[in-house]
Amino acid sequence: MFTVLIGGWVLVNGEGVDAGTLRSYGVRVYEYVPGYGYIADVPEGLKLRGANVRPVPENLKVSELLYQGKIEDAVYNGKVRLIVSGYPGEDEGDLFNAISSFGLTPERFPSSHMPRFKVSVPPGDALYVARRLASMDAVSKVEPDLRKYLWNNNTRWYIQTRVEGDSLVWAHGINGEGEIGGVMDTGLDYYSCFFRDTTVITPGPTHRKVLDYMVLSSYADDFASCSYSHGTHVSGTFLGNPDSASAIFYNYKGMAYGAKIVFGDAGGPSCGSCGSVCYSSSIYDILTDFYTRGARVINFSWGSSFNTYSSSARDVDAFMWDNPDALVSISSGNSSSSGASEDGTVGSPATAKNALTVGATGAFDEFTKPHERRAYYSSQGPTYDGRIKPEILTPGGDYNYSPSFIASARNRTDRTYSCSVVSSGFQGTSMAAPAAAGAALLVRQYFREGWYPSGTKDTANGFIPQGSLLKAMLIASAQPLEYEPVPPNSEIGFGGINLSRALYFADMPPEYRHRLFVVDDSIGISAGDTAVYDVTVGCNTSMYTDYVKIVLVWTDAPGTYLQNDLDLIVEGADGNVYHGNVFNDGVSVPNPSGRDYLNPVEVVYVAPAKRGTWRVKVYGRALNNPKPGGVQPYSLVVVDAGPCGNDEGLSVKETPRSRVNHLPYTVSGRSVRFAKDAKVYAVDGRLIGRFTSGQRVTLGRGVYFVVSGDRSYRITIR
Repeated sequence: MFTVLIGGWVLVNGEGVDAGTLRSYGVRVYEYVPGYGYIADVPEGLKLRGANVRPVPENLKVSELLYQGKIEDAVYNGKVRLIVSGYPGEDEGDLFNAISSFGLTPERFPSSHMPRFKVSVPPGDALYVARRLASMDAVSKVEPDLRKYLWNNNTRWYIQTRVEGDSLVWAHGINGEGEIGGVMDTGLDYYSCFFRDTTVITPGPTHRKVLDYMVLSSYADDFASCSYSHGTHVSGTFLGNPDSASAIFYNYKGMAYGAKIVFGDAGGPSCGSCGSVCYSSSIYDILTDFYTRGARVINFSWGSSFNTYSSSARDVDAFMWDNPDALVSISSGNSSSSGASEDGTVGSPATAKNALTVGATGAFDEFTKPHERRAYYSSQGPTYDGRIKPEILTPGGDYNYSPSFIASARNRTDRTYSCSVVSSGFQGTSMAAPAAAGAALLVRQYFREGWYPSGTKDTANGFIPQGSLLKAMLIASAQPLEYEPVPPNSEIGFGGINLSRALYFADMPPEYRHRLFVVDDSIGISAGDTAVYDVTVGCNTSMYTDYVKIVLVWTDAPGTYLQNDLDLIVEGADGNVYHGNVFNDGVSVPNPSGRDYLNPVEVVYVAPAKRGTWRVKVYGRALNNPKPGGVQPYSLVVVDAGPCGNDEGLSVKETPRSRVNHLPYTVSGRSVRFAKDAKVYAVDGRLIGRFTSGQRVTLGRGVYFVVSGDRSYRITIR
């Protein structure tokens, strides 16, 4: 039976109604809402078998904060400021007219992603006005315009090895060189030795450090006008690098000190007395401005104290969905307290599904170990929908321990040369997030320069990683904190970063040596399909290795809840099956009945792990809002404790199924001959070609994936 659908933005559901079917009929899908269906733009008079249609319910349009009366952080000059959003691709004028018809005065809030306006109403009328606005077809969301509050010398050792004096990653020349990071904060003192250029004073494309300086609101200017050094301190932790005249401060270099910065000034004395960020366009547009200027890892050390999916969180997800090689690092917030456990204090936009949300430990000290504790203030999850946040922790300082604070660049406000650091008073997830962002840039350089899989620099193996791969690598590197509950949980996520547990170098000392296997599938998987990878785990010297850790991350479509659900399924050499995020006391549960359906991150951790071939499967469970072509890209990382490396073979008689006896190809030098029909992909996901049985192809040096039938094989051409 066919249903004639009412046109416009409506809620559509019904048996057999999915995103692919809707799009094939010219329907624009905005978001999938579990239990409701699709919010979608339906052509007038469309006939669709089995479909039900109704207006989008009010509760899907009005923020829960308005129903709960939590509006105090949206009061400006005695009135509540509301953000009213339309739908993507719709005319801004239509939304303006709709709002104006209620006698309100809309203030334009520029957003290329969707039309948005702000309106101010008396506090007692906020919910009434929001409900009236939500009754209009042109409105997709009404929410309070929440204030965004501002939320490291030894941190470099924490993120690289956890051993004082051992900067393993820097020692290989991986310091952020060739990378660009973005920071949106209160202002940057580019006369500071950490950022200055003695020849080119003004930021620009030839400046030593600062490629561009964007002014993001009328409250901001083009410098660090606040004596409180937040923006300069954060940027110093991320990628500050003292010039040659300031060698005494080299110990305070940022995590990715070789990188350059694009800065977005969103602060000033008139913006919350230097305690907030203020911006005049949407976060989606601001992130796009960073991206067009070359920034691929962007840091937000600020946020609200409300655990909700706000427009800013949605903008972060939409930006990363549209720009899959970008990653946004966001501080979780400073709203928790000592002794609290999974208290749900994480605040938007750190609730964004695709962001790397960063909590804080105490400062790093190998002897007193405050870095082995969650900082008392570090906001925790779970998110409003039960997801794990934060994902990882880095040092943010904690005055309850010694050392207490995080040292980084200090700013002046008078545009004169200075070279000093400040630590006293600087603790917070604001200090932790840029350390994680710096680590992400180091990982990006590692892949771009071709260190994987051989562990030596080979540009022929280089590729541009997805943001999901950067996130997966940081999670793969994470380890438990000595004095906190074993991860994963929403207190400390998956643990604290230690890049030596993920990045592989051929000359690593034995205590760091491990195996690393990576898949960065930018093409993606379809619903109902399974990608299969056979991965070598362990070494010939022992029947078991200390652990194996498998991490699956995908960049989800924007939406309040998970739009596309992938499953991580691992068949171990021990004969057990493991599912992503099904844990007990820090290790994966063998042969579980449950699975994760909330997070766009899934992890399997088995300790100890039996040597042999472990079969790793990525299953397209449900793609409710996929990419064109009905696919969902993903990234997969497998690490084990070694101590052998990627180039060391393994012969395991105990697990005969680990051998593939009938490979669909043979390799001779750089020539590959196919025994079955197959597709060949480059390591960055580009399709090299489709080949039939009997064909040959000559490949350049590098790593490739051969897909034949339902199996995928990794080959290395040397």
